[in-house]
Amino acid sequence: EALGLRKRCLALTHSAPLKQLIQDSGLGTVCDPGSTDQITGALVSLYEEWKQAKELKTRVDEAVRKTYDRKQQAESLADLMHDLGK
Repeated sequence: EALGLRKRCLALTHSAPLKQLIQDSGLGTVCDPGSTDQITGALVSLYEEWKQAKELKTRVDEAVRKTYDRKQQAESLADLMHDLGK
């Protein structure tokens, strides 16, 4: 949802695919869920950025975002189903 809305996120995950998606898209920051130092550092960094700019700018790679767009995914699924029906 954050990707579709172009909202920054702080992901606490071990999931390699999710980590890669967030890094590739520029959507936000990924921390190890067991690392309080990483989480604290990320929160402080986000707060400082917000404090200076009064907002959190999102730098989402539109090419990556479009890959996960609902319309694009529906078209890809329809194409796949069409190909399977041949």
